Amino acid sequence: MRFGYDGGRFHGVPPQPDLPTVGGAVRDRFWSAFDQKPRNLAFTSRTDGGVHARGNFSTCWIPEIPLPELNAAMAAFAADQPDGLRDVAAVLSPKPTHARALAAGKHYRYTIETGFSPEALDEIVARVSWRGRTLERKRLAPPPADPVEASTWQIFPAIDLARMQRAAAHLIGEHDFNALRMKRCSANITVKSIDEITITAAPSAPGRVRYTIDVRGKSFLRKMVRIIVGTLVEVGVGLREPDSMPALIATRDRRYAGITAPSRGLILQEIVLLEDWFGQ
Repeated sequence: MRFGYDGGRFHGVPPQPDLPTVGGAVRDRFWSAFDQKPRNLAFTSRTDGGVHARGNFSTCWIPEIPLPELNAAMAAFAADQPDGLRDVAAVLSPKPTHARALAAGKHYRYTIETGFSPEALDEIVARVSWRGRTLERKRLAPPPADPVEASTWQIFPAIDLARMQRAAAHLIGEHDFNALRMKRCSANITVKSIDEITITAAPSAPGRVRYTIDVRGKSFLRKMVRIIVGTLVEVGVGLREPDSMPALIATRDRRYAGITAPSRGLILQEIVLLEDWFGQ
């Protein structure tokens, strides 16, 4: 199944007892439609709480039924009981497979907007923080009043685009990214390859500029993209030098990297499939 979601409504992807999660919403759609739980439910990307997605994937075993009936049953459930998922589509796999083995690459996009006063920033965080918008931990949070605002990291200082681009160039290629992952990341292999980092800027409102950071690669460590963005922003505002990136990578120590950018600004734009079953 392919689906998108507003991460601000969920506590991440993996199902958790008594918490609204993306995985729980997927499970409940199948359960409601077919009166049984999907078996061996797995996900291609396990995004953190507050991270959005335009296209994630899951696989599971279900009873053999006609595909139109499958999609119609899931669509009917969403119409009666909105669950936070969107653009849901299902296909029958032509062969046994697992969600974690589907991806040939991933594209993440992070959005930042500058020019806000400290007072405005406090008000925005109160409105759009994925934790703040969860009215009760056991309930699905409502959608934000302004989805653009809720998928952007708003900051006060101006950013030097050229400095960020220069720093990002040092991250392209294969490196040991141990310094740019969260401490609780369980991955045994920390060598990853980044294919591309593109940073663009455009005016968004009087006195404000919106920056878009697109990161592409085959796979990433936990919170790696958010730590990369936080580090690049520190470069952009002058807190560290663009050419300090190689030395930072060489430390293999998270303490030398920048802050972890808030989850609300990150969107899983696309997962490139090894085989295009959905006709993307």
